[in-house]
Amino acid sequence: MDLNEYLRRQLVFIENSCASFDSGCVDESIRMAVCLRVLFHDTKNQKSLLTRMGARQARVLSTVPPLPPGAVMFYGMHRLILPVRGTPRISVPLGGASHKEFVQPDQWWEQVIYVGGSPFRGGIPGPQLRIRRKDVVLCAADRDGGAHVDPRLTAEYQALVEGLWRAKKGSPHTEFSVPDDQFVLLRQMGYEVLNSPDLVALTQQQVPSTLPTPSTS
Repeated sequence: MDLNEYLRRQLVFIENSCASFDSGCVDESIRMAVCLRVLFHDTKNQKSLLTRMGARQARVLSTVPPLPPGAVMFYGMHRLILPVRGTPRISVPLGGASHKEFVQPDQWWEQVIYVGGSPFRGGIPGPQLRIRRKDVVLCAADRDGGAHVDPRLTAEYQALVEGLWRAKKGSPHTEFSVPDDQFVLLRQMGYEVLNSPDLVALTQQQVPSTLPTPSTS
């Protein structure tokens, strides 16, 4: 199978997972993380699909603005919605993002999407965190049930699970967290990848496979 067909398959997987997410199956975003790892993550022993395709110069949509110098609080991808009635929720803009630019895969993968304190414990704020796209994707894929399960979550991902936001509701006010930021962050990443023309164009190009040929003996 040519590598362009492998890429097409991963984009179809992401598209299907986005549709499932939008219909209410938010856990589907964890499967998106596996596809994103396949596309972007290089290790010493395993190369990403884009690297195998020689496509590390392809442009990927980013809806996250550049991190301001010296920022101590930065929500680059998601927001807290506090309705007058109803439950507070985390939201991402999808195509309504005010910032859109096309960047190379390495920049997209390493881009900081959150800076701030981790959740309070016992009234004491946790350590300052800088969360990149890759931090969310790799922990979702490698530890949170995407491809593997490992209860030892990273500090960055644990903060997402517990909820970066705090909301107050009722009178007198009751403070509570809005958990599981990681789901909506992965959904926005899925939107970015599916709306990257360079990646879509690569599915139409014939790129011979560099994967080992299975032995027939």
